[in-house]
Amino acid sequence: MTPNQVRETFESLPQQRKIVLLGLLKGHNREKIMIDANIPSEAAFSQHKRQLYKDFKIDTVQHDLDDPRSGERKLGKLIALFANYMPELIGNGQSIIDNRPKAT
Repeated sequence: MTPNQVRETFESLPQQRKIVLLGLLKGHNREKIMIDANIPSEAAFSQHKRQLYKDFKIDTVQHDLDDPRSGERKLGKLIALFANYMPELIGNGQSIIDNRPKAT
């Protein structure tokens, strides 16, 4: 993907998936991301991750066709993609999305 494609894809993500992505890029654990994104189950969280890999065209490269667990991990590739094209989103502890209820 080109830098523009990465940015355009990021901007077009649904809110919940964007929160998942930002949590992953910041190194948050699954439980924190699920709370932040209001995701009800681990299955739903896994589905968001799978869709992110599709959105950003991240594939697994198999080293041994007989053992599917031998493929490269996708999360590292996703993080590397953002480290190259949108480094401002990597692990800085600040979110560009505020999903907390507003005080009145």
